[in-house]
Amino acid sequence: MKKTGMDKLFDKYIKRIQSGDTKAMNEIALIFQNNYEDENAEKWFLKAIEAGDYEYANNLGYLYASRHDFKNAEKYYLIAIKNNDYDALNNLAILYEQYGKIEEAEKYYLESAEKNCEGAEKNLLIFYNSTNQIEKAKDLYLHLAWKNDIDAMNRLGMIFGNEGNFKESKKWFLKAAALGDEHAKNNLKVLEENLKK
Repeated sequence: MKKTGMDKLFDKYIKRIQSGDTKAMNEIALIFQNNYEDENAEKWFLKAIEAGDYEYANNLGYLYASRHDFKNAEKYYLIAIKNNDYDALNNLAILYEQYGKIEEAEKYYLESAEKNCEGAEKNLLIFYNSTNQIEKAKDLYLHLAWKNDIDAMNRLGMIFGNEGNFKESKKWFLKAAALGDEHAKNNLKVLEENLKK
């Protein structure tokens, strides 16, 4: 029977794995994970971790989270964080939020933002909005707005408008509009029409 390209690739990985190559264990686990073969992915991630390679502990945590296995997901996210994989900070925060552990979720969202993880500030904003922590959201929007984040400027315009602080609302809509944002221009128009009534 002729071997396929996949069979040959698998054979190469097995040879590397037999020589103790943990990178190969992790790589083959990723291949299985990407093909939704979770049991094989789990097996190889665990073998790499048992051999002292924690590079993909975050992936294993994610695999457990997708199975709703809170305890193991938390365990491997924490292992990943301990080994400086800061992407796991955000994943752990999401896990805690899903399981109603709001204080822990906020702690890890904040840590993720402090480490400048990709999308961390946006995730923290979503968290603050979903948990109705408007003042904290407003502080973060202000931080982002001063970095010329147009979406944050629009959000501030809406928050201040809802609070009845139309002067601040107009200020933020004007800043976003000056940067060419069409939403801000429309929001400004609506605000000015309402103020005339």
